Amino acid sequence: VGSGQAVRRRRARGWRRWGAGGATMSLYIDFPVGEAEGGGAARAAESGRVLCTAWCRAEPVLAVSAAEDGVRVFNEEGDALEDCVLRRSSCDALAMDWRVRSKVLACGWDDGAVTLWNTKDKSLKEDGSVHSSRTTLVKWSPEGGRLLSADSGGTVAIWRTDYRGRLAVAAKRDVGSGEEVVCCAWMLTPDYREAQRELPTPPQHVFVGTRLGTVALLDLKGELVASGRCPGALRTMSWFEEEQRLVVIGEDGSLLQFRFVSGSDELEVLSKVKLSMTSSASRDGVQKAIWTSPGLLATCAREPMVRFWDIPNDQSYFVTCDNVDGIIRVGTKRVDKDDGSGEGKVRDSVGQEAVTDISFNPRTRVLAASTTGGQIYLWRFVGKSATVLAGSKANASEESASRSGGDNEAEGGLDGESDADKENAIGQRKFNYPTSSAKNWESVATLSAIRAPVTKIEWGPRESSLAVTMENQASVMNETILHRTLRNDVAAMQLSAQKLLVQRGASTRIESHVGLRIKGIDVNDTHVLVWNQKKAEVYQFQDDRMDKVASFPSKAESMALYGETVFQTNGNQLEVSNVQGVSRKAISFSEVEGEPRFLHINGKFLAVATNKGVLKVYDVSRREPRQVGSGTRFVEPQRSRSGKALKAALIGEIRSIRCNADGTRVSILSDVVKGQFMCEPDTRIHVWNLDKDEMQAYDFGPDRYPVSHFWDGQEPKLLACEAKRVGKSLSSFEECPATRKSSDAALRGSRLRHVTEDDEAASPGKPSLERQESEQEKERLQKIRISRQGRRRSGVDVAEVEVVTLFATDERVGVMMQDSFSLDAGLDALLGVKVPRLFFISKPVDGVPRLKGRTMRDFVGLDQKVDEDTKRALIDFSYHLTIGNMDEAYKAVKLIENVSVWENMAHMCVKTRRLDVAEMCMGNMGHARGAAALRESKKEPEREAQIAMVAIQLGLLDDAERLYADCGRFDLLNKMLRASGQWTKALEVANSFDRIHLRETHFEFGRHLESLRDFKAAIANYEASGTHRKQVPRMLFEADRIEELEGYIQSQCDEELTKWWGQYCESLEEFDRAIQVYQRVGDELSLVRLHCYLGNMRAASEIALNSSNPAASYHLARNCEQRGEVHEAIQFYSRAGRYNHAVRLAKESGMNTEIVNLALRAPKSTMVEAARYLESKRMFEDAVVLFQKGGNIPRALDLCFRAELFDLLATITDTLTLRKAARPESRQSGSGAAGEASASLVPGSPSETGSEVSPREEYDPEDSAGHSPEILSRCAEFFIEHNKFDKAVNLYIAAGEFETALELCFHQKVQISEDMAESMTLDKLSVPDGARKDPKQVAKVKEHNERRQRLLESIAKCCKKQGSFHLAAKKYTQAGDRLKAMKSLLRAGSTDKIIFFAGVSRSREIYILAANYLQNLDWRNDPEIMKSIISFYSKAKAYQQLASFYDACAQYEIDEYREYAKALGAFKEAVKYIGKVQDESLKEEMLMSLQQRIALVERFVQAQKLVGSDPEEAERICNSLLAHPEVGTAIRVGDIFALLVEHHFKARDMDQAHQLIEKMKARGVAVGPYLDAGMLDQIASAVGVDSLLDDRYGRGKHDSHGADDADMIDEDDEIEEDLAWGHK
Repeated sequence: VGSGQAVRRRRARGWRRWGAGGATMSLYIDFPVGEAEGGGAARAAESGRVLCTAWCRAEPVLAVSAAEDGVRVFNEEGDALEDCVLRRSSCDALAMDWRVRSKVLACGWDDGAVTLWNTKDKSLKEDGSVHSSRTTLVKWSPEGGRLLSADSGGTVAIWRTDYRGRLAVAAKRDVGSGEEVVCCAWMLTPDYREAQRELPTPPQHVFVGTRLGTVALLDLKGELVASGRCPGALRTMSWFEEEQRLVVIGEDGSLLQFRFVSGSDELEVLSKVKLSMTSSASRDGVQKAIWTSPGLLATCAREPMVRFWDIPNDQSYFVTCDNVDGIIRVGTKRVDKDDGSGEGKVRDSVGQEAVTDISFNPRTRVLAASTTGGQIYLWRFVGKSATVLAGSKANASEESASRSGGDNEAEGGLDGESDADKENAIGQRKFNYPTSSAKNWESVATLSAIRAPVTKIEWGPRESSLAVTMENQASVMNETILHRTLRNDVAAMQLSAQKLLVQRGASTRIESHVGLRIKGIDVNDTHVLVWNQKKAEVYQFQDDRMDKVASFPSKAESMALYGETVFQTNGNQLEVSNVQGVSRKAISFSEVEGEPRFLHINGKFLAVATNKGVLKVYDVSRREPRQVGSGTRFVEPQRSRSGKALKAALIGEIRSIRCNADGTRVSILSDVVKGQFMCEPDTRIHVWNLDKDEMQAYDFGPDRYPVSHFWDGQEPKLLACEAKRVGKSLSSFEECPATRKSSDAALRGSRLRHVTEDDEAASPGKPSLERQESEQEKERLQKIRISRQGRRRSGVDVAEVEVVTLFATDERVGVMMQDSFSLDAGLDALLGVKVPRLFFISKPVDGVPRLKGRTMRDFVGLDQKVDEDTKRALIDFSYHLTIGNMDEAYKAVKLIENVSVWENMAHMCVKTRRLDVAEMCMGNMGHARGAAALRESKKEPEREAQIAMVAIQLGLLDDAERLYADCGRFDLLNKMLRASGQWTKALEVANSFDRIHLRETHFEFGRHLESLRDFKAAIANYEASGTHRKQVPRMLFEADRIEELEGYIQSQCDEELTKWWGQYCESLEEFDRAIQVYQRVGDELSLVRLHCYLGNMRAASEIALNSSNPAASYHLARNCEQRGEVHEAIQFYSRAGRYNHAVRLAKESGMNTEIVNLALRAPKSTMVEAARYLESKRMFEDAVVLFQKGGNIPRALDLCFRAELFDLLATITDTLTLRKAARPESRQSGSGAAGEASASLVPGSPSETGSEVSPREEYDPEDSAGHSPEILSRCAEFFIEHNKFDKAVNLYIAAGEFETALELCFHQKVQISEDMAESMTLDKLSVPDGARKDPKQVAKVKEHNERRQRLLESIAKCCKKQGSFHLAAKKYTQAGDRLKAMKSLLRAGSTDKIIFFAGVSRSREIYILAANYLQNLDWRNDPEIMKSIISFYSKAKAYQQLASFYDACAQYEIDEYREYAKALGAFKEAVKYIGKVQDESLKEEMLMSLQQRIALVERFVQAQKLVGSDPEEAERICNSLLAHPEVGTAIRVGDIFALLVEHHFKARDMDQAHQLIEKMKARGVAVGPYLDAGMLDQIASAVGVDSLLDDRYGRGKHDSHGADDADMIDEDDEIEEDLAWGHK
């Protein structure tokens, strides 16, 4: 525990913490603010309560406002800055905010005043004229261009400042109507972010919220753009920049999402949900809400937990503040058992302490939570942040992550948003939001030194400062990293706040306390320098002592020691002084370059980095430092969305630099700022190459980032890094989908060396082997991914910390990896590198860490044996091997004769996977067996498998195992493990990855155990391999363990083994024992066989009769046949199912009566053979039956005729059935649309049933041979004589006499079914390619197709006559006559099929026929039919018919609905199509008629529109229309009169209406169809007339077509001949 009490009289407590993964160790120290250097109580406690605090964003200073004490500014150690006190008489500051990148503090006071206080030059600007009540809020815009202030009366002011810092009101507005303004949020848009790249400009809009729930959106002019409302009091407001939404939380726990829609004055509510809280917390509501990651909102509400709301993924979870043995335990929910309501009750998992405030540090991703008991809990977010989706407007390459839920921490989704809204929102997303859970929050520390309840906490601008506010006191908690450094042979390590350990060499260790709290350390061969930004001390060590030689004040953030010269930063200067602190020289940096912040010395070179990313290197070996090179900036080029070059942006924020031994390279570690919230460590290490003046980088991949880096003190190319895992959520072998693509890119770009044509052009002297290496490495990528999955499945743990050695090359790729390994469990962190060792700090032993060394891979086994020349040769060899320059690599080591060196290089070749070099090393080692094995291994396609063989020959079995796993060759890995005796591992590999060799592995292991005479284990493995039935008896028999073998067989109850044992007993002639064994397993065949051998036929017969084993019956039947027992033999042959043997034996024995019964159960071939035998014996009836059952129908029919068995003949023909057979595709007479149409014309066809091929039916008269058409014809004639025409037709079809069958159907009216029609449809043949020149073949095919055509037409005509119009249409289609097919369909009246057939036929005549037919349907009420009519006429280019159809449509609108406006549109369409008619005379005549009608209708439509606004004009138009002689051709006269009558009726001019009605009657127009009866009654009553209806004109007086007209049309002739049938 580091305590400040020994140095300063103040409460300063410390807590030691070891970082996750053992990478760092740190101290937390608490500094109460406001104490004097000599002691005393805190000023805040004396004066009153702390009102508010605010961290400066530019420097680590904290502003504290206390009641009646004004505002004071303190540094990060709690010391008050000189002359930094701001007081106003009888006023207190209630709100404060620092301007970004400056030391200007804005304060809002309780009297309404707003002040700007520049703490740097102590200037103060004040304005008290805007706010008349206490100020509740001051907030700078993110870039510092505008300041927003608000008061308790609802007034909001937006301020701007000039170059002098003076306040000026830009806008002022009252938004609350007396409501207190409590929160605000600047609306940050993509345009705003883009503008910051060129010229910082303020946001154009800001949201403000009042206490009672009003949400207002204001522009910079103070104008109200839009507003919304939150039910209840408003607590917090946060801008969700990635989704451009405003998230508002009310006092009652309501969470609302608002979106501003341009042009609307109301904020759109996207969702509204109720947040979960305990009953006690719901009374006070949510206290605070902050973003911890894009879309992830953390809230606290006076409950013992912090809740997280994953808004994009609609999920929530929490972590509790439960502390067990100093370790944070992630909280989960306990849910009571179901009480019947279906819901559980959430209980708090901890006791009384409630969270009072939370704060998130985006730089370290650490969340701090304070409690009422004074505890402060820290968690680090180790999950994935949001990534830009591919294909969005933002340029991104990552993919969407898969969403996965947590275990027990989910509390349920955020309900309230509809599914449609969610889908719409998801569809418009530009970001992928990985699902997080409580497992993504890793506990860091628990701080419990504060006894008072904490009211507020806030992270400072630095990573380690946390401001803690209590009611009467404020403190600053600092996390101090324990520093360590190594130079040459001297290492210095900080043990506590003021304790230092110096180790020189392997034995000298000096521990000493220093007089200050250490914030930095540097060391050289004789001195140690420590400092803390207030004071610096220099110590000299010799022997076992360390004496302080100097102490001087210093405010430097960074210092460096070279000999007896001290370099220190001071503002914008780099001061050079001696060890007593006396300045000798100062190197100034311009304002553009920034202030120096980081220093590092290696040898005689000093590297400097400023806060603005400027890097410089100095040679400090002379009296005055001399700059090396011209310096550079840590930037990369930027471009706007339009491609315009922008100002180069910083790659990141520098957090560490190191200089190499000759001053030619500087390595940089940095942090990358992502979006609005997160600051993540860069996964790359950057190297500035001074010779080329370029930035090079090495990427550790998406799952690791570097935490420290060290150059060798002599080798300028060698760099060692310590890399830590990003988080525990994913292992390095388990890539999520969202990062797989970027992971592959990182893998290709950093860890693998790819040689391209550009490389060849740049280095023409390099061998072509590099190109081969590149291609092979590319092929390995997929195998590496498989290996990763394999390691994940096999449970391989991935180390938290990895040590990587790199070479900084002059090649195009820049920095390349030389070696990597996991940090051992006993080591804490990398301290430095000095060839041939890497130095580490060990975990503390007895509270003290140790310095440990590890020999580098290239020098294993040679640590104490190599001289400097060999050391240099090995380093050069490794360097050239890494960059792929084999010629130089060989030159570097070709003179070495030490076999150990060659062996060590061979080991290195295994690590680097260089097969060619390994072969050279094997030769120089004289390892003949290894060289032979290496040549043999080249047969394997994988490079890793070849290198693995080298590793095996060198005894590096672990490396071989890793290589086989990397390339996915688990078969070879299994083989190697078996050969090396690692049977347990071999079985694990086989079980998990090499299942195909699992049984082989068990078998080999069993053989191995058998050799060790471990029979029990061997038996288990033989059983696992499935070879126990053979191997176990062999093994035990060879070992002469017969009794043990018998016991094993009896215990196994295995039928095969037991049979084997019975056969063994039988071989020993122990027949009784064998019978017992056979009986035990129920082996009837062996029992029958054994009894037959022993002559016990009765026992054998009983076994066979009681058994269902056909083999036993067959064996007994053979024995009976040999013994002459025919009846018994036939019986057992029948039981065995061997009827052919039974029939054979019956024929041989003359048992003719038994043959029929036996043959009927035998196969068909046996039936036919028996039938021939019976025919020869003149047993014709039995022979006919067997011929029929055997499938030889023609022979049966022939025998019936010869033997005059007509009764059997009738029976056989009755049993003839049609068999189903898949119709070949060639039966379709057409292809494409026509073939599809023909298949769809018959109900149940493929188009309706969904089957792919229509089944066809054919006779199956004989399965084995063709039948005789003559026999079938004779049968047919027989049935014709007996008037059985349907059977005769089927027989003619079966005989292939289709013409005779059709003639019989036509004359005898036999109905043709679809099956019959398909049977008579021949396949359409085509001439094979090889027979096109053969006239006979061509003529034969032509004759066949002509016959097919005639048959199809005959079938169609016959079907049409029989009324089977669908079948007729199908056959006409197959015959190619689509017109007749359409006419058949028209006769059938199937509208759907007519429309479909017309659509696929694409024939003008068919289109016209279909359209004409459809016009006779109810097209007025079926839009689809109307659409089809128009489509068919248009496709047929029948413009005259189409115009007539539109004319009919117009007339229908007039007659039925009096819709003259719609009729006018139809008339115009008719005119349009008449214009396309080719017949000029007809076109002119029709156009004149239509145009005249259109003119009349247009005038009437105009009158209808004017009747309400200009009745006089409307009446004039109507009178002129009535006077027109042709008005009746376009307009119904009754409609004109009705319009006038209705107008006068509405005007209550009953007389005029009566006169119009009388005129209407006078013109012979019926009144009833046009005028409402009620209206007529009112008019009649008004004029004193009884009734205005005239019965002489009824509604039924309309033209109609008589029924006789239809009779006058011969329907058949119309369909067959008239193409214009239908509406004219």
